[in-house]
Amino acid sequence: MKASLNSVVELEPAAEMVWVPGATFMMGSNDHYPEEAPAHPVTVDGFWIDEAPVTNRQFLEFVNATGHVTFAEKKPRAEDYPGAPPSNLRAGSLVFTPPKRPLQGNDISQWWIFTLGANWRHPLGRKSSIGAILDHPVVHIAYDDAKAYAEWAGKELPTEAEWELAARGGLDEAEFAWGDELVPDGKHMANTWQGRFPIENAMEDGFARTSPVRFYPPNGYGLYDMIGNVWEWTTDYWSVRHPEAAAKPCCIPSNPRNADVEASVDPAAGVKVPRRVLKGALISAHQIIAAGIAPRHGMPRKSIRRRAMSVSVVSDASVDGRGRLHGGRQGSKVLQHGAERGTACGAFLHCGERGGICRELQCKRRFGLSREHPRGSPLGLAFRNQRRIVRT
Repeated sequence: MKASLNSVVELEPAAEMVWVPGATFMMGSNDHYPEEAPAHPVTVDGFWIDEAPVTNRQFLEFVNATGHVTFAEKKPRAEDYPGAPPSNLRAGSLVFTPPKRPLQGNDISQWWIFTLGANWRHPLGRKSSIGAILDHPVVHIAYDDAKAYAEWAGKELPTEAEWELAARGGLDEAEFAWGDELVPDGKHMANTWQGRFPIENAMEDGFARTSPVRFYPPNGYGLYDMIGNVWEWTTDYWSVRHPEAAAKPCCIPSNPRNADVEASVDPAAGVKVPRRVLKGALISAHQIIAAGIAPRHGMPRKSIRRRAMSVSVVSDASVDGRGRLHGGRQGSKVLQHGAERGTACGAFLHCGERGGICRELQCKRRFGLSREHPRGSPLGLAFRNQRRIVRT
């Protein structure tokens, strides 16, 4: 992983945020799922990012200040879901529910159950509450909800490349954010599933569902829960594959963002709904996948195809389409009452653009980044794009 110099504006400390130094690193993987391939180098400028996911307490503060109503709390409109039975047009969300009978294939609707009244205030349904879990990550959050929170907080959602760089914690191509062992010396490093998924969770880590943020050790950048706990939104649209690796070092993509809306749509779905990339969440001991580069197809794609009123949410577990729990990249459909309102602008820098990336890379190689400065900030350097990123 090579350090990146970002130039121009003085860094300012940010409360409960961590500075992630810019770098050129290998994004994706050739060893797991086809949609994660090919592994390819990208360059990302440095940025500030929340050291932990947004909690119920923080989201409650946002709602009290703005009156925001989340997507899962709104009753779906019939005109947005043609053909949906009226009985389905009720507010709710998907809740992970361990099956009580033998599984019939890998249909994830056997353990992801649409639950009336389930939302961020009532994560398991109407009779549940967040009173005892205010320091757990907020769940049942659609993309527009996450975006609204970010804007209120004066921050932004990350790109997929930014999120993956942050998740690696400075360890390029390691299997996990902390190294290559899932449970080093018998110590659990993240909220994961132990046992036969989705039926039996031994809870060796002490948690059946979400855990308080900052409960487990941070990664090398000082970030908590980059593996485990909940999915986190990115601004990138989902794609069936990553782009091919640049043919020359000078043409490595800089700050890539996938803005191809049309390609993100699942052609087999009954409605045309763009999908965005979700990252992180739980992993199981038998599904050993590197942080940030695990499969990205799964629950959101299938569940929303099956129920017109279901919304893709950041829930309290992560399951891929083959019935395995993991931390990774999910293709997520976001039903925004008939329209996907979020946008992202794609930008790939190639040779000759902005005065020539080749010369800029030479400058980046000349200057190093100090890892000795508090909070991971490079000492004595100034930076251009001080993006402040929220995790929800």
